[in-house]
Amino acid sequence: MPSAPEAAWPDAGTRADLWVIEPRQHGVLERTRELWHYRHLWWYFALEAIESMYRRTKLGWLWLIFRVTAPIGLQSLIFGGVLDASSRAADPSSGRAAMGRG
Repeated sequence: MPSAPEAAWPDAGTRADLWVIEPRQHGVLERTRELWHYRHLWWYFALEAIESMYRRTKLGWLWLIFRVTAPIGLQSLIFGGVLDASSRAADPSSGRAAMGRG
């Protein structure tokens, strides 16, 4: 009784058209070289993922920048303007005193 792959390919001559994708060599160094060789694909897939996320928004690519800068601006407004918290460097000895080393 033939196995499943043999049943799918009754003629032995057509098996030459089959492609088998395997790593060229094994090891971390070879995998790193292979990743570097196909680095343009990483950029393509990354840009495609970002474009698909923001393709249907009204702001488009600006939404990506807005999502990063809005929380920073909001925290600056709250802590800097409303709470009047200073961003000056604290006295280094106060940290050592709090840890019991001062």
